[in-house]
Amino acid sequence: QIAGAFNEVEGNMKGVQLAMGLNHTHGLNGVQAAFLNVSEGNSSGIQLGLSNIVTKQFSGIQIGGLFNYAQDLKGFQIGLINASDRSSGISIGLLNFVQNGYQKLVANTNETINTNLLYKNGTPLLYNIIVTGANVWNKKKLFAAGLGFGNELSIFNSLAVNTELTSRYVYLGNSDYLNLLNRLDIGLNIKVTKSFSIMAGPSLNYYYSDQKNAVEGYDFINDPSHHQLSTNKNFTRWLGWTVGITIF
Repeated sequence: QIAGAFNEVEGNMKGVQLAMGLNHTHGLNGVQAAFLNVSEGNSSGIQLGLSNIVTKQFSGIQIGGLFNYAQDLKGFQIGLINASDRSSGISIGLLNFVQNGYQKLVANTNETINTNLLYKNGTPLLYNIIVTGANVWNKKKLFAAGLGFGNELSIFNSLAVNTELTSRYVYLGNSDYLNLLNRLDIGLNIKVTKSFSIMAGPSLNYYYSDQKNAVEGYDFINDPSHHQLSTNKNFTRWLGWTVGITIF
């Protein structure tokens, strides 16, 4: 089916639908390519579009410029925002949400930001991280927010290793400057109960800042002597640590 605006199959479809506007079917075994692709039954194959939706089980690849949704994902999603009710597949995007999947709320502290709150959502294989943080106990203030990705590898029922890559903007009193803290954290996760665990481990930090001077009342991350300079004077790197707890 090839159309300028709209393609419709009222039952299962095997083949290809191409349209500028909308492709709709009640079961897909093939390819849909359009601005919006919708399949209301169990589906497999490829969906290419700005937004892709499968209302039941999907085994295949969704590539969406904006949004992908599958009720039961058993394949791949690549898009700006990916969502599913259940997932045993992989979602790669800026934001990934699995309603009945891996969901954790974590509070931790590290050598740079003493109070952090992280929300993790996805699957153990690959989950999305939304992180906020602040120095709330120090006289030198600091605020941070960012995104990241992580993986949880179970060793035993009560022990796992979490590898997480995050990038956060750090506000140090002047929004005219760009301060980006990139961290690779490897944490040993001890599960005390189903909803509570303790985590600790080392981190590798790579920090970019074009801010040359501290603002009164705010911290200045460029100062610590343990930072190692890079060839570009705006970049520094150092080894750090993280200790935290999982709240649920």
